[in-house]
Amino acid sequence: MKKICLMILCLALLVGSLPLATVTYADGDDNTLGNLTVASLVYQDGAEKVISCGLYPAFSSEQTESVVDVAYGVEEVRIVAQPASVTATLRINGVQVAAGVAAVVYGRDLAVGDNLIPITVTSASGSQSTYDLHIKRVSFDFALAPLPRTPAAYQASDYARYRCCLAVGNNYSLALKKNGRVVAWGGNDKKQCNVPINLANVTALAAGNAHSLACKADGRVVAWGDNIKGQCNVPTGLSEVVAVSAGRYFSAALEEDGRVVVWGDNSKGQCTVPSGLNNVVDIQCGYEHMLALKADGTVVAWGGNNSGQCMVPAGLDHVVAVAAGFKSSIALRDDGTLVIWGTDSQGNEFKNLNLQFVKAIAVGAYHAAALKWDGSLAVWGNNTGQNVDLGVPLISDKRVLAVSGYGNNRHLLTLREDGTVAAWGDLTDLHYGNYNGQCNVPQGLNLLTDDPPPYSGPVPNIPQTPAAYAASDYVRAAAKVYDVAEYQVAVNMDGNLKLYYNSPITDEQFGISRVPASVKNVKSIGVMTLAIDIVALKEDGTVVVWGNNADGQCDVPEQANDVASIATGYYHCLALREDGMVVVWGRNNKGQCDVSAGLGGITAIAAGSYHNLALCEDGTVAAWGDNTNGQCDVPPGLTGVARIYAFGNTSFALKNDGTLVVWGYTSGQYDVPDGLNNVVDLSVGSACAALKADGTVVVWGDNSYGRRNVPVGLHDVASVTSGDDGIFAVKTDGSVVVWGYRSTIDVEKVSGLANVLKVLRGSTAIYRDGTLQYIGAGTAGDALQRNALLAGVNVLAGHYFVVNNVGLYDSSGKSINSVACQGGYRIQASIANNNSGSSKGLAILQVRGGPGATSSGGGRVLGCIGVEGEVPVDGQPVSADFTMPAGLSGPAFVDVFVWDGWDTMVPRAKPNQNLSFNITQ
Repeated sequence: MKKICLMILCLALLVGSLPLATVTYADGDDNTLGNLTVASLVYQDGAEKVISCGLYPAFSSEQTESVVDVAYGVEEVRIVAQPASVTATLRINGVQVAAGVAAVVYGRDLAVGDNLIPITVTSASGSQSTYDLHIKRVSFDFALAPLPRTPAAYQASDYARYRCCLAVGNNYSLALKKNGRVVAWGGNDKKQCNVPINLANVTALAAGNAHSLACKADGRVVAWGDNIKGQCNVPTGLSEVVAVSAGRYFSAALEEDGRVVVWGDNSKGQCTVPSGLNNVVDIQCGYEHMLALKADGTVVAWGGNNSGQCMVPAGLDHVVAVAAGFKSSIALRDDGTLVIWGTDSQGNEFKNLNLQFVKAIAVGAYHAAALKWDGSLAVWGNNTGQNVDLGVPLISDKRVLAVSGYGNNRHLLTLREDGTVAAWGDLTDLHYGNYNGQCNVPQGLNLLTDDPPPYSGPVPNIPQTPAAYAASDYVRAAAKVYDVAEYQVAVNMDGNLKLYYNSPITDEQFGISRVPASVKNVKSIGVMTLAIDIVALKEDGTVVVWGNNADGQCDVPEQANDVASIATGYYHCLALREDGMVVVWGRNNKGQCDVSAGLGGITAIAAGSYHNLALCEDGTVAAWGDNTNGQCDVPPGLTGVARIYAFGNTSFALKNDGTLVVWGYTSGQYDVPDGLNNVVDLSVGSACAALKADGTVVVWGDNSYGRRNVPVGLHDVASVTSGDDGIFAVKTDGSVVVWGYRSTIDVEKVSGLANVLKVLRGSTAIYRDGTLQYIGAGTAGDALQRNALLAGVNVLAGHYFVVNNVGLYDSSGKSINSVACQGGYRIQASIANNNSGSSKGLAILQVRGGPGATSSGGGRVLGCIGVEGEVPVDGQPVSADFTMPAGLSGPAFVDVFVWDGWDTMVPRAKPNQNLSFNITQ
């Protein structure tokens, strides 16, 4: 590091005095800095000129690091410091200095870029505080090529071009990719993040309170989101637009001829463009006011003016860029300095920090931001000396190309020179800083590079058809847990039920806590919408319902027996019997319980809010119940359906060929991406997530928190869930990727998980060994209670491995179907891991026979051998040799059990009892 020499001048410089925060200490123990000013001496036009240098952020007892920029050709930098206590001593860069006396750093001793000058205050009692002053010397390249000198030149520069790639809304963010596509994330309460699916060829973006604008290459404007004041009603005939901007409830467009068009809310006159305004080259909307920058470098303002935000300072000229905030306005002049007028959202005047060498600007509700000559950011607050903590680093090697803010927000977006996007939110107020995930930049987002080509690598080891996936453990395990944000019901490995709810139990819900004694040997679980009733399907095919019975939903009909599966909607329940018949009971206000007399041969059922779907064995779909939104209008000619889903008032059919058909009410679910095919599984909700056979994921529908933004390059996915806390993708290696998540979720924890099979809607993870863990955005206490409930639960008991090809062979290896008493024989089976990820297991081969023996059990054990050592579970055969006891005859049956370890309580494979043979005398 270059050695920096210091000279002490016997004079005090009264320049840019900047008071610090006041802190009270005991007598003699005050080691704080009371005041600090910095000035630079340059030669300009053949004469000395002393320039007051802007410090950012302001020093305080908490803020002990600050930055100042000086010209490349600086002769001297003069630092004047004043401790808060007259008894304290002062050292600047290691040299003792008298209070109020200038310490001089010579320009020849400053390296280009960052130069650290420590300032130490020592109290009379000996305690010390050190403040770090970073003096940044401007590069020679910037000195040679400063800002464009005219507004038109600035608008044609990269500074303006990159700024158009970012837009910050009240609680959401927009970014424009190199291919002209728009990416959105954050709050979506007014659908401001639901980018029109076919929107392309975009050149500029704008974000308002809750509405979004896009300017296309053909000069047209597209708007979406909140339209309460008509701000999304783009004027008919608007064309040849080159720039857009958005305020609270209004929108603005700049046409190529310099004319400004504004529409939406005009309560403050913000839509009343001043008569005769022309030759405009840039526009910026504040919260309720407008700024227009003219080609001659002057600024025109109109609209809300309650804090003087429209009172353009007299004589302001040479402006090349403007920014409008909540009640404030900023102008960037061609010499890289700033002019600020108006206040922050609380009426506090913004401090003009006398910054120099600024390239671009942005402003929010409480803060302003300046992009400096070296790609760093200066962020500061109002005139009270407040430092707004957005977490932006003062010193960073990541150069920024553009910065964007909005008048009523507390976050910033920046575009870095490598094309990545960084977001910075208010660290002091999570609700405004990142509560809606507006700072959760989509993984892999890059605005300056092309997207990678579609994945074309090897197909992962997952079921390759919708039907095969439906029969896998990914689906089977999920049926044993009902899991949403507030409620969680799990089935234990012995078929017992565990119930947890983290919300106050209402009178209507009270009955759900009274679990009937008959609820044992549970096969699958369902909960009626609003969690007022729980439905349990038992292994014997009977159904038990308990909870609120206002609509008879607990009165299970007698014909609901020999049930294979269940589905639940609003206050009603469906049961599919083994014979293909459907039974429905409960509330019937929309005809949802009126099953057609001829309906039969059903293989699957699904329930929406007040409508039902049934999949017929011929691949067609039947629907009945509420049809307010056309959710029962099955598209004509729909056949070849493999799986059905219902959500709210929307219906989904996944066909055998991997294509998808959707009908009914839509919150974007209709917008199935063009060309979507080879889908093997679907997770439905306001946002829908499809898993393709090649292990890639496609998401569409509601884009809250950026859920449509699948991480770039994601593949090898084995299961995907559109959950309450985000989109969860589990990869074939058992790791988890999450995106579109709420701000309170522990992303680092989720990303560190291993051996996961699937994550459920309410953020419960099912591990490959069948155990469960809550990983969601609930409080620490909530998570602790949920996981205490889940301790000991195993939802994959009996379903972890698959036993295939069980055979009976004689000593020569010939297949046989009978064995003589006292004769020798061999049992052989192949064991598959059923996509569980395990490569080895432990097996027991068992033979039963004698009186009472049937394919489903009974009789006595004639032989039982545990295969020593771990056996492969990749489809290779495992075998054991037996000798038949004497004195037996009649049928015998083979059972094969598989464990993942001898300490496991329950086998991880159902016994295969399909093989039977005869014992002969």
